[in-house]
Amino acid sequence: MNQILGHVTCPLCGNDSATVHQQKNRGNKKYFRCYNGEFGDCGTIQCTGSGGQRFISHNMQAIKSEQLTEVVEDAKQTAKEESIKTATKGQRLVEKNKAPKPETETQPKKRSRLTAFFEDE
Repeated sequence: MNQILGHVTCPLCGNDSATVHQQKNRGNKKYFRCYNGEFGDCGTIQCTGSGGQRFISHNMQAIKSEQLTEVVEDAKQTAKEESIKTATKGQRLVEKNKAPKPETETQPKKRSRLTAFFEDE
């Protein structure tokens, strides 16, 4: 996860603790992550256009150094919870797809009369 630069209020759900990050490549643009919002998780929102970058820059509340450790711990916990949710969901899908097939009786192979004529019994 990239370093947290600050917080912004999520325009989608109103969560005031969405974290702002900066991309490591592709122009070092800012984006925000909104988890644990009032209406659920919005996820990672990447506003790469000039209007989106302006919105993030104007509305971002920078993190003070004393808040940094608290924010880092919160982000780690959220990431851990999300990975557990994803792993659990994936495990359920695997178990669902691996349902045991019902056993069927094996029927003898059909053979033609010509094959039956030439086979030794």
